[in-house]
Amino acid sequence: MAKEDYKAVIEGELTLVNKTAIKRAISKIESHHQVEKVSNVVADSNTKDVDVTVNIKLNLPFNWLSQGKSPNGVFSIEPVTFTFPSTYPINAPTIKLRDDFDTSLAHIQPRIDQGAIIPCIYAGDLDELMQSGGLTVIINQVISWLEKAALKQLIDPDQGWEPIRRDTLKNRVIADCDFLRNFVSSQEKHFFLTFDFLGIESPSSEGNLDNFSTYGIIGSQQIKSKDLKVTSLEYQKFDNNVFKGKSLAILVTPGRLTSSGEPIVYDKYQPEYVKHLYELSNKANEYGCINELTNGLRNLQRYLNNLHLPNNLPLAIILCVRRPYNLIGETSNIELIPYIIYIDRPDQLNLGSRTSVFPACHQQSITPQILQKLSGKLLHSESNSTILLGCGSLGSKIALHLARSGNAPNKVIDRKYLSPHNAARHALCPISSNQLVWIDNKAASLAYAIKGLGQCCKGFTEDITKIISDKKLFHKIIPNNSWGIINSTASHSVREALTSKNIKRLKTRIIEASLFSKGLIGTLTVEGPHRNPNSSDLIVSLYEHLRQDDVMQSIFYGKENILQEISIGQGCSSITMVVSDAKISLFAASMSEAISKYQNEGLPTSTGEILLGQLTENNLGLKWRSINIPPVHIIPTTNDPTWTVRLSEYAHSKIVNESMSYPDVETGGILMGRISECQQSFLVANVLSAPPDSVRSQSEFILGTHGLNKQIQEYMSACNSTLYCLGTWHSHLGNSHPSSTDLNTASILANSNDDPLIMLIRSPKGYSAILADRSN
Repeated sequence: MAKEDYKAVIEGELTLVNKTAIKRAISKIESHHQVEKVSNVVADSNTKDVDVTVNIKLNLPFNWLSQGKSPNGVFSIEPVTFTFPSTYPINAPTIKLRDDFDTSLAHIQPRIDQGAIIPCIYAGDLDELMQSGGLTVIINQVISWLEKAALKQLIDPDQGWEPIRRDTLKNRVIADCDFLRNFVSSQEKHFFLTFDFLGIESPSSEGNLDNFSTYGIIGSQQIKSKDLKVTSLEYQKFDNNVFKGKSLAILVTPGRLTSSGEPIVYDKYQPEYVKHLYELSNKANEYGCINELTNGLRNLQRYLNNLHLPNNLPLAIILCVRRPYNLIGETSNIELIPYIIYIDRPDQLNLGSRTSVFPACHQQSITPQILQKLSGKLLHSESNSTILLGCGSLGSKIALHLARSGNAPNKVIDRKYLSPHNAARHALCPISSNQLVWIDNKAASLAYAIKGLGQCCKGFTEDITKIISDKKLFHKIIPNNSWGIINSTASHSVREALTSKNIKRLKTRIIEASLFSKGLIGTLTVEGPHRNPNSSDLIVSLYEHLRQDDVMQSIFYGKENILQEISIGQGCSSITMVVSDAKISLFAASMSEAISKYQNEGLPTSTGEILLGQLTENNLGLKWRSINIPPVHIIPTTNDPTWTVRLSEYAHSKIVNESMSYPDVETGGILMGRISECQQSFLVANVLSAPPDSVRSQSEFILGTHGLNKQIQEYMSACNSTLYCLGTWHSHLGNSHPSSTDLNTASILANSNDDPLIMLIRSPKGYSAILADRSN
């Protein structure tokens, strides 16, 4: 068609922008090197759409070109219709093939009512494709599709079987495909399942089923045929033309070939065309499941004969089809093909009838597998035994991030209840219509949300600090085969309880998530193998690390790290950290990614680990660093073996270096760290050098006093006294036990201090320790 001709056609009533854009589009199509000509430009006066027939020259094998077509009927010059909508260039043109094009080829959209044959030339949104790449990209996609169709390469066995396209269907069936596929065996069978539905009837439909759309979920409850009579059906219709209720689904599976006994495999691709029940029966016959579809519908008829049916009760039918190889992106060759039918009477289920059948698209229900696939995560075999302690703002966010990646904790523990002020930062949201539900227990509410993401989770309201004294309850909530415990309570007492001497039976490693300094710093600590280092060791190592970092020291130990009393009502307040939900979310997302990585790749194999995160100066991102913490040296005290010294590797290396500096005399210094009375341990983070007036000899070390108090106070001031003096250490040149002088010194120290102190002795064979405690 000459340019002036098509320009005349599209002048009509189109807008100026639309006219100009379509003229330019046709000109671009004409200039493509594989377009022979443009013809038959037709403008629809009602829709303002413009149809353009484009004759495309295909690169086919030479012998096919001489015949004018491929063996499967794709022409060497294919007429393709580009339908430009009135909204072009915002929306892309629709691509239509000739009416006699072979519809047994893959990547063709459903063809109900013998409508236009529309190829699926692109897996995504054509509008987005055009806006990102222009009209030329769409032309190239059409050409590529046609050439692959001619060569029968639209389905690539290496890529997988292309399921029947159902993208454009308005009815949807939600189901766990793995659950349904588990019903498929070598035998042809039918099964009944629950079907909860929600539907919409167009206000002007006047009962026309074509204007109904149903969204249904197939449950995991199988119903035996003999139990159909006690199954209740529900149907409610509301004034806004919405209907909902409970119904049934029939799942039908294919059998074997009678001739060979081989499983029936259907290897022909056909677009969806079923519109009536007799056509569905033809499909079932091709798929090898007609007998059980017949039996299933007869069983259902017998059940429904005894019931008063509402108008247009929706039922779901799912045919299972074996394909010659696995579906694209899946590990199964079973394709699920769902349909919806609406009935008023049982006789409408006769297979030869013209009862209307509406093809539906299948969407995967919420399962860990689909969440993992979308998140790019793997399923860890043990990660479903993760326990979360603390269901507050940070813990709830971590839990739901993990849940949305398919690896949710299966137990959550928190004794507290939600309060209105929690809405400022909690991952859960109040229901606007009824805030009474916002006073439920935190653990129960979080567990309920996790269940909504297709994963099992149980909430516990017990106080974790009390659980440790109840052996039976402890093993019920925290069994030894648990993968890990995430402690997000921000509670010192919970940490102490989890590392206390009374909890030796706890074998599960703990991951502790914490925020500090109004959300400027976040940490994730991971215990080492056999819980060495444990959470208390790690927090002491963190305190020491931050003390030595000038920048982090000023932030962590500054005024920003002070908790505030916030009024949450008249006469009510909460001691908490003032920090925005957004900052908590930043840290929670990173922490969840780290935990997910541990779930998939395993916890550290030789050390503990501290992940230290800092908010960037513009408050828009985080900087993280990883610090490996080796196992601590555990040294029982000589005079009271119930107490131990837990000496960090950092402090140990300084003691070794100091001893090597004085190989011929005894030397020593001051131990700095924290005391854990629950653990009955001295947690040594660092050692300070002996004052300059200290005396070193072959038989004795006498700690000097010059500047000693100042040295200790400066150390403590730099860390807000989170670390303090625990006692002293000194070396012995020989492998001797604590001397009488050591014991006497310990006694003097005990009588002069209210808090216990420790005397640590380093000898060539290792360490020994003496407890200096007035109460002993």
